[in-house]
Amino acid sequence: MIVKIIDENSVVLGAADLYENNFDGEISVIDTFHLSADESGFDTIFGTNDREVEIQLDYTLKRNYVANEIVADIVSQRAGQVYDEELLCEFVNDYFESELEKIRELVDERMQDYLEEDNLTVKK
Repeated sequence: MIVKIIDENSVVLGAADLYENNFDGEISVIDTFHLSADESGFDTIFGTNDREVEIQLDYTLKRNYVANEIVADIVSQRAGQVYDEELLCEFVNDYFESELEKIRELVDERMQDYLEEDNLTVKK
């Protein structure tokens, strides 16, 4: 079975070829990020009869998760205090500043593969 993960805009985030074809029943996973399937939904890369299954991510779920996390933080830290817009801004800003710093670190790590030996110049 080919499993393809797409976002809400139908952009492919990743794919994998999952198969069980050995004596012990263990499932093997082959990374197939650049996989494509024909119109019928069958695998055209490996020449198998496997069908492709799409998993589409719904970012509304992620947004609801983030909102619930922020609400839980506010309630746990500010019980008995007045809730206002300023308080909300403080918690939302703290959450996103934390996430932004993590993303900056990941981007910096990944950019190392695209820099010249001086670690300053982007390769052509």
